[in-house]
Amino acid sequence: TAAVRSYTGFWGTRPRAVLDSTGANIFLESGFLDGPSMEAASGVFATYKYGTAALNLVSSAAFAGGTANYSVDLARDAADNVYVLGKSSGPGTATFVVVKYSPSLAMLASAALGNSSWEGYGAVFVDTTTGNVYVTAPGNDYTTYQLSSGLSVLNSNGLFAGYGIGVVDSSHVYVAGENNGLIVTRELNLSYTTAGGGQLQTFTASGYFG
Repeated sequence: TAAVRSYTGFWGTRPRAVLDSTGANIFLESGFLDGPSMEAASGVFATYKYGTAALNLVSSAAFAGGTANYSVDLARDAADNVYVLGKSSGPGTATFVVVKYSPSLAMLASAALGNSSWEGYGAVFVDTTTGNVYVTAPGNDYTTYQLSSGLSVLNSNGLFAGYGIGVVDSSHVYVAGENNGLIVTRELNLSYTTAGGGQLQTFTASGYFG
């Protein structure tokens, strides 16, 4: 099938896409609203739903927060609700935000997390068994979050945040990121609330980040 659109993410990051549970549709976050540049979509990031057979546009949604916003990752739950991680900025801030959409891309909820020095990368993961949502995004608070399906904060761990996340359960959350130039994956326990007790293991790769 011939490509009908092409997208470029922010700072060379790639747009993210995920199939729905039937395989008949694909959800895509493009980084910005469909347009030629970041400036063309200042204050908005968009999510699209396409039919997989002909890549026809089924629906779309635009989230308007602050200025020059962009999205970096998305995931879906068992009911095909879609969760998008992006930036929602304002004067002197660069907070990251999670937006929940229905399968038709009607906005259901949103939650602002983090604070002013977010680095612009991160990941969102949905536990399809429990419906809980896990979010990691490095910044000056370096916190990884466990959210309910309605996006209220259930647990958090301020020891580490990174660029990728995988989850066994709330006691075994794997976050990949960077520490002093090294690629690091840390196993976190978001259910452990005592300060300093939420990091279980650290795995350091032999390569360097950057």
